[in-house]
Amino acid sequence: MKKAVAYLFGNDIIGTVKFTDEDSCILIEADIKGVEESEYRISVDDTFGDYDLIILPKPCQKRIKIIFYIDCFSYFDLCGKRICIKNKENIALADGNIMRVIYGKRYYSQ
Repeated sequence: MKKAVAYLFGNDIIGTVKFTDEDSCILIEADIKGVEESEYRISVDDTFGDYDLIILPKPCQKRIKIIFYIDCFSYFDLCGKRICIKNKENIALADGNIMRVIYGKRYYSQ
């Protein structure tokens, strides 16, 4: 089973987004902290611009935890891309790189 991870960092926002390849779909598990009451979305930088994965629900106690599936990207399409949390004004508030998880190693690889 192929996995990838992204660690998101911003001024006030931090989080982890995990990706698991499940053959025809990618399982995404996001845990984001430090978000205020507003509209946010998770975007992946693609060669042709940003691709929004999901609009996030309103936070509870400045935290959002969500699990969902996508089938618009493959595992290999996601690895090495930049992922970010954007507000409704399209400003990136936190971002990170999606890195492959290599089992048996102490580090990740893009």
